[in-house]
Amino acid sequence: MCCLRRGLLSRPPMTDERSSLPASPKAALNQINLAIKGQDA
Repeated sequence: MCCLRRGLLSRPPMTDERSSLPASPKAALNQINLAIKGQDA
């Protein structure tokens, strides 16, 4: 999970728009957490 988060955080801001992530950091974190839960399940 740490590696996944590091990869997302290490991306430049421009890639966030391409991946259609929400503008608010909280919403983005929620999506990341949901994705991690989906992978763990």
